[in-house]
Amino acid sequence: MATVAISPPGSPTESKRFFWQDPFGLLLFLLLFGIMASNFEIGGLAGVLKSIRWGLLTLATLAGTRYISDALKFGLTQVHKALLALIVLGVLSCAYSMMPWYSFQRIGSFIMLWTALFLGAWGWLSRPGNLKLGVGMLFGLLWITSAIGVFDILTGSSGAHGRAEGAFNRATSAGTFAAVTLPIILWKIRYSKDLMRTMAIGLLLVQAYVLVFSAARGALLAGVVGILAIIWKNYRRYGPIATGTVVFVGVALLVVKGLDVLPERIVRSESLSTLTGRTDRWKAGWFVYKKNPWLGYGHGVERYCVSTDPEAIDYFYSITNGSSLAQRMRLAVANGILFEHTVHNEYLARLLEEGVAGLAVFIWFWVILLWGIVRALFRPNNPLADLVRCLYVSVWVVFVDSFLHAWMFAVGFGLNPVLWYFIVLTLSADWQLMRYERAQRISQQSPSVAGTLPAGRLQAGAA
Repeated sequence: MATVAISPPGSPTESKRFFWQDPFGLLLFLLLFGIMASNFEIGGLAGVLKSIRWGLLTLATLAGTRYISDALKFGLTQVHKALLALIVLGVLSCAYSMMPWYSFQRIGSFIMLWTALFLGAWGWLSRPGNLKLGVGMLFGLLWITSAIGVFDILTGSSGAHGRAEGAFNRATSAGTFAAVTLPIILWKIRYSKDLMRTMAIGLLLVQAYVLVFSAARGALLAGVVGILAIIWKNYRRYGPIATGTVVFVGVALLVVKGLDVLPERIVRSESLSTLTGRTDRWKAGWFVYKKNPWLGYGHGVERYCVSTDPEAIDYFYSITNGSSLAQRMRLAVANGILFEHTVHNEYLARLLEEGVAGLAVFIWFWVILLWGIVRALFRPNNPLADLVRCLYVSVWVVFVDSFLHAWMFAVGFGLNPVLWYFIVLTLSADWQLMRYERAQRISQQSPSVAGTLPAGRLQAGAA
């Protein structure tokens, strides 16, 4: 039995390995990059990746089974159990789904992703030193997307309304990815030195530019709030003053000048009242939900619930004053063509797909994560605690995004595996921090007992 020194977890440079030197780490990176890059517009890359992404998911799932024993020894969290409950509801919904085979495919792909990440990656991250590799994977993705983003900036490429699309060919995806990654970049800057710090600052500038000029309003708001929380917590001397000043000035400008203080590309006044048409989609989705409120229509089918219901289409047509979208839906139904029309809200999607039970479990899932965010704000300042805090801020961005999009169970969506991986990495870092804190309490109460505990059980991992 080894004697354990109870001290704050080590610096982010302790591990000498890189994620690509670990077979599972490399495979996991290929999965995350492969599905994410299927949205890229670089030659024929997107087409190739779209054709092999399910193969990558299958390989990652099979490889993940190797770490199931580690995952079970590490212990499954309440988040694991909430997602398992949603999986069960999704499987059961296949029996009454309006599109049974489609529901089966959708829940099957999520089960594979859950196995690869919440069992495979979860067990892999529990091994000493692998938390560092897991963080390194994120930066590998960041370097690639940032390089493409720089090319986009230098060439003046932009999407609709001049909004920055970075590597994603979609402004909302680019903004969400930037907002999710900025906290972890701030952590890297704080705990790096010399060249690595300079490179991290470069990443920060690129992703901050993409976030602002993507004009993704939800991501921008959530990202700013999260970054202010990090500054307030991590920089005690001037953090509260700086945060308070920014908030005061921002609120004062909004009160005095209103939304005119913001660039039009962000405000987009013509679409602000309906949140770019989202409120109309929510009304139409609710119209359909009320017809079958208890069980829903089957996993994965929310994008077809409105567009296959003639009454819902007529309702959508009336509230949008005969919009071109409503006209296209009418034409599609008349010609027997499936037409995707997502409701852009994950909570309404749970109601439409798994009914009241699905929404209840999904809320349970988020309550657990939100409580983790609250706890993280009161953790001490050390590298691992700060990593946990920054990762939870990233999860906060995902939470806000869940009110504006319905992507979380659409595995083929470019950002889906990456954002789920952020949640897994957050839970793993938090779990290891709790083990470290528990060991610290034991050492304070009885140093002789702590000295006889296995080192592997107490090691928080090099972050």
